[in-house]
Amino acid sequence: MEHQDSRSELLTSDQVVERLLAHPVLRPLALRWVLPQFQLGNEIVYRLSDLEAWMKREIQALERHARPK
Repeated sequence: MEHQDSRSELLTSDQVVERLLAHPVLRPLALRWVLPQFQLGNEIVYRLSDLEAWMKREIQALERHARPK
């Protein structure tokens, strides 16, 4: 399956981990996340838009659970 993503939209595993670990709320979740990935040459890459969407969903879910009832 060929992907037509712009290179600037693709992140390596190291870049994904760096972004997740930089966010204090998402740091604990970084060990159990699942994000679509694909192989580009010899490297596994992730779409920036997929990462950002996942981060947004996780933050919203954490905020919903943190609100007093």
